[in-house]
Amino acid sequence: MEATDIAEFPRPVHHRIPNFKGAEAANEQLARLPEFQGASCVKVNPDTPQKQIRFITLNSGKTLLVPQPRLRTGFFSRLLKSNIPAPQLQKACTQAGVKDFGEAIGFDQPLPKVDLVVVGSAAVDPRSGARLGKGEGFAELEYGILRMMGVIDENTPVVTSIHDEQILEPGEIDTSKMLRHDVPVDIICTPTQVIRTDRSIPKPTGIYWDLLSPEKLASIKVLQHLKRKIEAETGQKLPEGQSEILPPVAFRGERAPRGGGAGGGGSASARRGGCAVDGGRAQEGIRRDFDLFVTNLPYKASTKDLQDHFSSAGRVEEVKLLQGKSKVNNRKSIHQAGRFW
Repeated sequence: MEATDIAEFPRPVHHRIPNFKGAEAANEQLARLPEFQGASCVKVNPDTPQKQIRFITLNSGKTLLVPQPRLRTGFFSRLLKSNIPAPQLQKACTQAGVKDFGEAIGFDQPLPKVDLVVVGSAAVDPRSGARLGKGEGFAELEYGILRMMGVIDENTPVVTSIHDEQILEPGEIDTSKMLRHDVPVDIICTPTQVIRTDRSIPKPTGIYWDLLSPEKLASIKVLQHLKRKIEAETGQKLPEGQSEILPPVAFRGERAPRGGGAGGGGSASARRGGCAVDGGRAQEGIRRDFDLFVTNLPYKASTKDLQDHFSSAGRVEEVKLLQGKSKVNNRKSIHQAGRFW
């Protein structure tokens, strides 16, 4: 997608659910599905390419259920059009907007029945519905939690919106190698077509604790709380998966050397295309009060785009947009800066 330039901001798209040219058209296809038209409550992933379907869900008066990004600070948020000022409806579809306008839902609170599940994908097999994500398993965890809470079942449709180039050859994914927690899709929506898969792969029935590594569990507080809650209620210790090295995340920045000892001066800068920083993992000894400069962003990128993107990795005090003419080729370039921790 990068090589053919069908990718859209945020870039590069590696290790993330890729945004793409035509994402809005794919989501319009999804919105025309009878399954969507008849749904009262829709769960949608928080990634950029599904932003339009989040807006359509809200604007049509349906209940929108959105997971907290990376399940970092909580479980799900519920959004209703009636609780959002009309001028803020678009913002409500962003991660910052979910924080401002969403109602945080805990495990002890009742959830409405979910009629449709929308997931992002990196690639999908059109025959079996076998799906590849970014490799971190959050879609599977979110699905498993909803199954465990009884608000979805095997027959709840799972839909993905992707670019046509993300469709694999039929049978390209060996379904015999699919794991119990993998979530297949029933319907694929692209800018040009709707594909109903011949799905025979069973969907997960809950969270498979025996497949959840200690490293993954340690990185998601909401799962730690859920595990303790279940163990306290049942009086039994839940199984644990094998240890693993977690896959890389999308924020791949270079940290500048720190001057002096602990607390010494220094700043971090990134000069690669796209947003490149991992501020979501607090590590002892790494400064959080630095200025980050990102260059070579797409010309259409806005301050709001970058603010939302950085908010998904940590906290941003300020983002400034500076535009000027490049001395090399007289083209406009974009420079962004923000205090990030």
